[in-house]
Amino acid sequence: MSYSTEAAAFPLLRDKHFRGQWNVGYSHDLNDDKLRINLQSLCEDNVLEIKYFRGQPSYWMTPFGGDLWSRERCPIWDRYCVERYKHPNPHRQLMSVQAVSPQIRDDFLERWPIFPARRRTATIRDLGLIKWRPLGQVFVGRSDLRAGAGLEFRYLGWLESRSRIESQSGRRDAHLVAIGFRATTICAEKS
Repeated sequence: MSYSTEAAAFPLLRDKHFRGQWNVGYSHDLNDDKLRINLQSLCEDNVLEIKYFRGQPSYWMTPFGGDLWSRERCPIWDRYCVERYKHPNPHRQLMSVQAVSPQIRDDFLERWPIFPARRRTATIRDLGLIKWRPLGQVFVGRSDLRAGAGLEFRYLGWLESRSRIESQSGRRDAHLVAIGFRATTICAEKS
């Protein structure tokens, strides 16, 4: 399943997952059949397109759909960033951030982690940070937190939270939605 802000597999578009997947305060009340009809209509209108990953369909925003979404949600594109976390082992945690401005990247790196970590930054050519909105360049930061800086406690806490959420929900991937290790967009309030 996809945990992107611009694409999702069908299960994440269902009413029960919609709010968490898209970080919104509302959902819908469509059953699966009605949801499929609506998705098909959005594909026919070039708002969404279907792509297949390992034989499973995902619904992706098209440039036209992205433009419609942007006009409705009014994002502040200068503040957009995507974060990713990896835990190669209990003694190491990697975090990367990709942003559309160096200030947002640097602000993100200043606030995480709270313990000292090795940090690196770079500016790269945009390779599809936002698939339907090409950018000239992307500002990348990476933080490498190793054992001895409180990481063991943080990692064990993360594992404990993950196990609890998975056992309560019966889903092995529930931690990704519940903990929120996914892309976020900061949007402007309409006046």
